[in-house]
Amino acid sequence: MKYEAISNEVMNLLGENPATELEDINQEIADLQKDILAGVKAHRDITGLAERVQQLRSRKTEIEAGRTAEKRNKERINNLRESIEKSKDKVLAYDELLVRNFIKEIKIFPDKLTITVISGAHEDITI
Repeated sequence: MKYEAISNEVMNLLGENPATELEDINQEIADLQKDILAGVKAHRDITGLAERVQQLRSRKTEIEAGRTAEKRNKERINNLRESIEKSKDKVLAYDELLVRNFIKEIKIFPDKLTITVISGAHEDITI
């Protein structure tokens, strides 16, 4: 697999946008807050509603943390892409910086190598 194909694949994987889920969560929290206020006024038990709001807030925090990590990964991939572009006409040799910025792990098996990039995508290479 060529470097350009790998970086495009990684960018596509990272391109999934959780914005819609965040919008849904914000809307559900707003609706639940209205229900909580109505429940308090009516002297009903609102424990379940409050727990659901807390779950949604936790999920929102997870999504936002994921977005931050995704942004860092995209920056790394863009840096990698620039590095590859600069050196595409040169003889390919081992580059420590390139490996550290792109490859998460390499697993060695008797019949193959499995290379996993930072995004989680992997490629098996028969040896």
